[in-house]
Amino acid sequence: MNERGFTLLETILVMMVVSGMVLFPIMIIPQIREQTEINQFLSKWETQYHSIQQYAIFYDEFTTMVTLPDSDTIAFRVPTQSEHILEGDLILPSNMNLISSSVTYRIKPKTGILSTIKAIKITSPTKTILIKFQMGSGKYTIEKFER
Repeated sequence: MNERGFTLLETILVMMVVSGMVLFPIMIIPQIREQTEINQFLSKWETQYHSIQQYAIFYDEFTTMVTLPDSDTIAFRVPTQSEHILEGDLILPSNMNLISSSVTYRIKPKTGILSTIKAIKITSPTKTILIKFQMGSGKYTIEKFER
């Protein structure tokens, strides 16, 4: 009779702590996944944008970037050459949407400056992303807002 065991209250408390430790990472996984998809998409976009911008500067030719909200796609084109290696369509992940009208951004030869500065707006379940272009340059800023 001198044996001591755990009380029911102590057992329930330990089970609650262990359950919390198991459930916490499971609840965070969707947020981490969404953030990773956003970062990967923006990285791909930046790479593609810089590539066609550099092509316009070095080869003295117009290049274009077209937003296609109906298909949640951003298309990159070298109009003077069909099937150029830099041409391609960047499709947004399934949980992201392109919220804007269809816009063609022409990148000018020699300078890499855009012909229009209309922002690209993208939404995800928890964030709104704005890619804003600066007037008179080919530079941009990426802003992320919580929804």
